[in-house]
Amino acid sequence: MKCPKYPSFLADIAGHNARILIEKGIGEEKAIEVGCEVAEFFRAQWGGLSIYVPKGQKFEQSKRDVKIYEEFDGSNMVELCRKYELSDRKFRTIITGVRLAYRKKVTGGNAQDFRQKN
Repeated sequence: MKCPKYPSFLADIAGHNARILIEKGIGEEKAIEVGCEVAEFFRAQWGGLSIYVPKGQKFEQSKRDVKIYEEFDGSNMVELCRKYELSDRKFRTIITGVRLAYRKKVTGGNAQDFRQKN
């Protein structure tokens, strides 16, 4: 199945989705069909509208912060500060913030419960 002749934005969406599906082991014909369906969904839902697509900087920063937390072993702060171009103050803020988020997740939102249990 071939997609309709879409404008470049919709063609990019269809093509990108098809490539991902092919990489995941879906057959090329089915991948192209699904890619076109996704592009058609975008066209039908938002065609003609001016929409803002966020860059997701906070999301990317959160992923980076979790990675830093997971790499931190208690003795490699200087190395990680250099690697991620952070001040020691920012590094400590990240570690504290991620640790608190994990604690809230473990306790269902109450960090006090975590301290009392551990």
